[in-house]
Amino acid sequence: MDEKEIKEGAKPQAPEITETDKVGATIPDTERVLESDKTIKVKFNKEIRDLSYDEAATLAQKGMKYDSISDDISRLKALALSGGKSLKEYIDSLEENQKKNVLSEVLGIEELRENFPEIKNTEDIPGSVLNAVKERGANLLDAYLRYRLSEDRQANEAKQKQQQNRETSVGSKRRSNDTLNQINDEFIKGLWD
Repeated sequence: MDEKEIKEGAKPQAPEITETDKVGATIPDTERVLESDKTIKVKFNKEIRDLSYDEAATLAQKGMKYDSISDDISRLKALALSGGKSLKEYIDSLEENQKKNVLSEVLGIEELRENFPEIKNTEDIPGSVLNAVKERGANLLDAYLRYRLSEDRQANEAKQKQQQNRETSVGSKRRSNDTLNQINDEFIKGLWD
């Protein structure tokens, strides 16, 4: 064998298709199409579906995975039923509790409760305080104290303004002339009696 034949033998080349070969060339393509068109009939939830081999393989893998976690799912269902909830409701409540616990740990709510026992949970904390903690990374107790200080200042300013208004107010005519009206009333009573 010479080098030219070895090189050509190493690289398979596609045969040229001639008029007579066209019919023969389509046969392998038809076989491939027929293989991909093969389906498996599967009955699920009273419905029969035709699945390709790829779809069937994927679903078989999912079923095998379910078999490995089915005991855990059964335990979760039992816990949910003992609490009078559906599995979805039970999982939702677990997620909510976890969020609250994480929020409590991050924010330092225990320290806040020690100083302010009227605060039972995060719903009792004003939104502006929680925003300050999240946005600025402030300590919850510090942010709540600042909030209370701000609220107290506003209340004091409102009281001072009311007091100032009372002192500068002219008041009603009747009140300012009370003593004068009493004298007039006595005089008029004396004339008619």
